[in-house]
Amino acid sequence: LQSSRGCPFACTFCDIRKSGFRTRSAENMLVEIRHLVEEGVDDLFFVDDTITIQRKRVHEICRLIIESGIKVHYKISSRIDLITPELLADLKKSGCYRIHYGVETGVPRLIQYIEKGKNVTPESIQKAFRMTKEAGIQTLAYMMIGIPTETYQEMQDTIEFACALDADYAQFSICTPYPKTELSQRL
Repeated sequence: LQSSRGCPFACTFCDIRKSGFRTRSAENMLVEIRHLVEEGVDDLFFVDDTITIQRKRVHEICRLIIESGIKVHYKISSRIDLITPELLADLKKSGCYRIHYGVETGVPRLIQYIEKGKNVTPESIQKAFRMTKEAGIQTLAYMMIGIPTETYQEMQDTIEFACALDADYAQFSICTPYPKTELSQRL
């Protein structure tokens, strides 16, 4: 499913190109979810770049799923700094079983290098993972190695940080400076 497109944030490695943020209504999403469930689908993935940008809308989607009585399981992607205990409770109650977080690295210098303007620290990452697990939701950590200027020791630190998060899943990717991103222009 895709309930929104675009992203207003300015991560230097991202190729979404600040395309503006556009959403579908919660009611429209419920119609699609209901149709899929009626067709026998019971496991969904919201492929939104970051579905939690408008938390109020996500709360509304959760509320509609809960009130409809639809039994569905789904996973989402979110930024660390957009999660709250209240949102996690609604997500869990409505069927969310996994959140994919863009962690990238646990090295403060590299967080600032690639996550321009992101209000994230290693401590806030750990807190979001802890809150998510306490809510009964699985976690996936998207990690990045090979960030320009990253030292071998920082790469090792990122791997150790990922292990310490105790994520249910981790995906390591090589940092790729896509054309027209700020990261590629820095090189």
